[in-house]
Amino acid sequence: MVGVEYSLRFSRELDVKYQLPSAHGKFPVSADPRNGTYFRPQSGGYAIAGLAFPKDIERCDPDTYDEKATGSEIDMISGRLFRRMPRIADGLPVAGWAGVYSITDDWHPIVGAMPDIPGYYHFMGGSGHGFKIAPPIGESLADIIAGRKPRIDISPLDYSRFEQGRMFRSAWGPGNRA
Repeated sequence: MVGVEYSLRFSRELDVKYQLPSAHGKFPVSADPRNGTYFRPQSGGYAIAGLAFPKDIERCDPDTYDEKATGSEIDMISGRLFRRMPRIADGLPVAGWAGVYSITDDWHPIVGAMPDIPGYYHFMGGSGHGFKIAPPIGESLADIIAGRKPRIDISPLDYSRFEQGRMFRSAWGPGNRA
């Protein structure tokens, strides 16, 4: 709408929901880079699992991608998950779906003002971790818009970092682990 070109890739991302046996017990939210999965408990005796970074990007068109996980995709994620968590191997996959990540060149969002367009601010390209970092990013961006110094410096995530060769890297290396 305003003529800004973003370097974005779109990737189809999978999740599988498992019903766990009632005697299963608790476990933490975990990312397992060795098996390439993440998993987290969900209320009601369920768990969600998907593929973690580093992983291949399954390029897609966000308007036409397949929203359902295939049987072979569910089997692939289940195999990886059960290698890591053999005690839940009797969990039953009850649903599988796909969503879309918007991925910037360094897997981190573009946040801040657009210097050449007065009044234009952006927060986009957050892929999977945009939800968890949205509250502090939103507060900082609101401060910037209101003309106040933000408590958290979000300038490393600005639009110009790509042109200036300042790719953002987290303490855990490349990818969407924030």
